[in-house]
Amino acid sequence: MLPIITIIGRPNVGKSTLFNIITNSKKAIFYNIPNVTRDINYEIVKYKNFEFIIADTAGFKKKKKIKNF
Repeated sequence: MLPIITIIGRPNVGKSTLFNIITNSKKAIFYNIPNVTRDINYEIVKYKNFEFIIADTAGFKKKKKIKNF
């Protein structure tokens, strides 16, 4: 089993762009508005003598607090 490196962070900060650079591909779609990435993208990467899986995520947001009535 290959190690998995996951790119996580806030929405619209360049995670998919970083994924495309590392994988030397255009697999991850990106745009200058948040929430374009919906599914996790996976790709096997070979760097020197090291092989791993990289995953691009949609990002995360803080939960909004709901006031009790």
